[in-house]
Amino acid sequence: GTVTVYLSGGDIKISDLIKSLDEASVKKMELNTLSQEEQNKKYISYKTTYDYKLKTGNEYVIILNKQADEIYTIVANGYGIFQADQALLNENKQEIFKNVLTDKELI
Repeated sequence: GTVTVYLSGGDIKISDLIKSLDEASVKKMELNTLSQEEQNKKYISYKTTYDYKLKTGNEYVIILNKQADEIYTIVANGYGIFQADQALLNENKQEIFKNVLTDKELI
């Protein structure tokens, strides 16, 4: 089957953001001052210091948190992502994966 995995953050169209907010939040962020065209063309970017952009073609080991209905999120953004294509073996022949942000090892 298919598993859908979401990574927090990224760019969201302002018109889509408005749909998910209550009216007070929209006013507080002054999103209601934008024209409909601006809302459809402008984006807000959500980023943290522990974000990691997955690279197409790379293989990863990720730690997941199940939300509901076969939807999963990556635990702690980049802290839950490890390089699989650069895995090494230790003396006990266990695979060692390095975290993409910290280079800490996962066995």
